[in-house]
Amino acid sequence: PSAVVLVLITTPLPLNARLTSWNMDLVLRWDSPGDPAVHYTAEFNSTVFKFRPGCVNTSALYCDFTDEASSLTVYGTYIGRVRAQRGQESSVWVESGPLTLDKNTTIGPPNVTLVSHGVHMTINIRDPVFRISKMREVYNQASYNITYWKEGKEDEIVVVFETGARVLLRAYCVVVQRVNAPTQLDESMSMQVNGAFPLRHNYQTKHPSHSPSEHYESKMHISR
Repeated sequence: PSAVVLVLITTPLPLNARLTSWNMDLVLRWDSPGDPAVHYTAEFNSTVFKFRPGCVNTSALYCDFTDEASSLTVYGTYIGRVRAQRGQESSVWVESGPLTLDKNTTIGPPNVTLVSHGVHMTINIRDPVFRISKMREVYNQASYNITYWKEGKEDEIVVVFETGARVLLRAYCVVVQRVNAPTQLDESMSMQVNGAFPLRHNYQTKHPSHSPSEHYESKMHISR
């Protein structure tokens, strides 16, 4: 008698599903199972609502849920899930771990500009732009580390915290970084100035009861 062989073809699962957040966005990412014919559907939920659609039948390996801003809060905890589709067949859902935006988002570097006024120098710092909300509405207390060194003497780095320090600055570089929950470092910038300067810096401080102490500085003036 002839034998009947049943071959079951299943849709491969997406791999390594994980939620990520950069400057308060919310993006589900995953890896391809190695089948170029599959497409993906992704959803997300929170502790207060059930799964909602984000992307349908996409070939991309990510889904940005941030456009659903009416569903997101900066203190919310979210889970994403994704499944692969090939024709009329779908895989089971693959879930990410949870992500809480205010605790897990990666904060990008501030925007930093150096302005020379003869022997005066101003360092202007603008907070990173968040996709939802504003940085100071989430992390109310603010300060930055301002690090400088003479050009070519990176082993003589100075971090500015106190007023009254005097240095001779002719050619130096500056890096700005957030305190306590550090951002990625802004690229260092160099500028030529002349003269001996006291360092004077201004702090703006508020503190939320729900988050760790986090400090930023909005501007530092270097003046004679």
